[in-house]
Amino acid sequence: MCPQISLLGLIHLPYDPGLHEGWAVREHLLREWNPADASWIHCGFTAPQHISSSHVIYAGTEWAELNRTVDGQLIATVPVAAPCHDPIYNAAECSKIRELVTSWKDVAAGIQFAQKKNIRLVIKNTGHDYLGKSTGKGGLGLWTHNLRSTEVINNYTSTYYKGAALKVGAGTLSVEAQQAAQPAGLHVVGGSCPSVGIAGGYSQAAGHSVLSSQYGLGADQVLEWEVVMANGERVVATPVRNTDLYWALSGGGPGTYGAVISMTIRAHKDGAVGGALLAFGPDGISRATYWKAIAAFQTQLPAIVDAGATAIYIITQAGFQIAPLTAPGKSDAEVKLMLTPFTKTLDQLNVTYSLNVSSESTFMGHFTKYFSPFPYGAYPTAQLLGGRLVPRSVVEQNNDALTSTFRDITENSAFYVAVTALGVGKPKNATPVSDNAVLPAWRNALLTVLVPSVWDFTVPRSVMEERESQLTNSIIPKLTALTPGSGTYMNEADFQLPTWKQDFYGKNYARLNSIKTKTPQTTSGNKSESSGMQEMNARSIGAGLVEVYLSRPNTTVIAGVRDPKHPTSQKLSSLPADSSSKVIVVKIDNKNESDPATAISTIQSQGITKLDLVIANAGICNDFAPLATVDPAVFKEHVVVNGFAPLFLFQAVLPLMLKAEGAKFVGIGSPMGSIGGMDMRPFPMTAYGTSKAIFHWIVRKVHFEHPELTSLVVDPG
Repeated sequence: MCPQISLLGLIHLPYDPGLHEGWAVREHLLREWNPADASWIHCGFTAPQHISSSHVIYAGTEWAELNRTVDGQLIATVPVAAPCHDPIYNAAECSKIRELVTSWKDVAAGIQFAQKKNIRLVIKNTGHDYLGKSTGKGGLGLWTHNLRSTEVINNYTSTYYKGAALKVGAGTLSVEAQQAAQPAGLHVVGGSCPSVGIAGGYSQAAGHSVLSSQYGLGADQVLEWEVVMANGERVVATPVRNTDLYWALSGGGPGTYGAVISMTIRAHKDGAVGGALLAFGPDGISRATYWKAIAAFQTQLPAIVDAGATAIYIITQAGFQIAPLTAPGKSDAEVKLMLTPFTKTLDQLNVTYSLNVSSESTFMGHFTKYFSPFPYGAYPTAQLLGGRLVPRSVVEQNNDALTSTFRDITENSAFYVAVTALGVGKPKNATPVSDNAVLPAWRNALLTVLVPSVWDFTVPRSVMEERESQLTNSIIPKLTALTPGSGTYMNEADFQLPTWKQDFYGKNYARLNSIKTKTPQTTSGNKSESSGMQEMNARSIGAGLVEVYLSRPNTTVIAGVRDPKHPTSQKLSSLPADSSSKVIVVKIDNKNESDPATAISTIQSQGITKLDLVIANAGICNDFAPLATVDPAVFKEHVVVNGFAPLFLFQAVLPLMLKAEGAKFVGIGSPMGSIGGMDMRPFPMTAYGTSKAIFHWIVRKVHFEHPELTSLVVDPG
């Protein structure tokens, strides 16, 4: 008998962030599919991003081969820095630790290995990532930290920019970029934390700076991206070459479209930079006066920013501090004059304050004064963190409500408020090199507000988890209500933010998603915050199942894909196969009700008379909103794709399944669709959970209406 297996819709199952650390098709259910042989689940092809505690997926010889390919740079993930910490601290071993990637060829080798073995792949630069996109449990990490080259280009010439530039390797730190530019009489836009990797998630996600009111965001400076794509090809993206890739990389999110190995940015003429520190506390004044003084400072921010300055300020119950104000081109006297309207108010309120002003001859001098020690800087790590962009209009028209919200946060929680006031809509001395994917809300923002709380290691973890929930469910919603239609800087956001799509990307999401689907793809460890991750992972699990079944003799695999002309879909026809087996690729778009019936007509015209196994595997998961705020249109989209489409698929394949002996209808489900288990999974995800519950019901109902068929739902991990 020649088995005919349908994988209709298989290629588009999304990776489900927040539920699964990775895909792990359960062995006991797979044995039901083919009792004679379940050993194939260990080969790795069917478990993209598989994380296993009981099975070795890849033999040591395969990892060893990759290690030889990259000249011994592979690091096993017993934490690489373990010798640098107790209880196994070893000074000699600690000094020997080296990073993985030393050239673009290492990047290509790592990508190709992950592609071939279908494992999770992540890109890590310096690890400044509150969302965890640079980590991937059970996967392969491309650590670009060793790509630290810098090159000053005195006369970069192109149709879109002429002038000084700096080319930096992917691992170059912000402080290293400034140190490279300063001897040439230049400075660049970089992170205020000196250890941030300037070419990594910083510029790729927007990148704000104390120089942003002068020149814009980090992404606005980019002239060229040098990138290794998922197919191992090295390309250069500029405003006139590989333009979609350039646009997406410049603010559209890190670790998504390719592995950046270098970046070339504008460099700006160096000169004097003014600075200031100002502090006061609530001692000796009423709480009302303390907060009135803070509100008064915020009324001055539009004028300060319009003068080309940037102000970082911190608000706690114990005190207020400007730390620091950065004013390029200003003397210490000019800085003092800039702050005079505020200090006069403090005097009128009888607020005792300290003020220290400065003017350094170079930006590096200013950076050293206020942001050292290098390379680590003074900012705390191990923080819980959330954030929100506050439009200029809110500060100008609703400052009392904003100040009241800050007061509520600091007085009624363990969080404090850290703010950067800047203007990137119309920077004083530069416009963006080209149109880019920076979240549009940045252009109207006056403040990027952070709400941090340093992790307390002395209390039970449950206490800190409760604090996380307060941030997600109470604090950030208050800022959001105050700033409707704005967004959040994705590098400084709550990792549980349910409205990530709108808040990180805004109207750019659709174009970013389209670009993602057009670029060469591989497995990825990135969470949903990076546009289009679902489809990329879908193609991985789909290709894996197709490849496994094609390896079996006398098997016809029918693969349903949304777009048969997509390069990833076309690759299915070239997968290794037994000489007696073949694949037929058909179009099934889950938003098109008639596609399943059309697909069946197509395969019947090619001689397919029965179906032994149908795997209903397509789906979407791109919204995490709770019941109270879920968008009806988004809800409907999930129900159509995850609920209606499997019904139409079943109706189309049923006649051919009834012609087979012991045919099976298998649905790839999700615990989020479990009504009985809802209390164990307190995630919002209204649209996804409801639609998967519909799907589960349909698959279960098959069992009762058609006892001659076997039907079951499989949880992929």
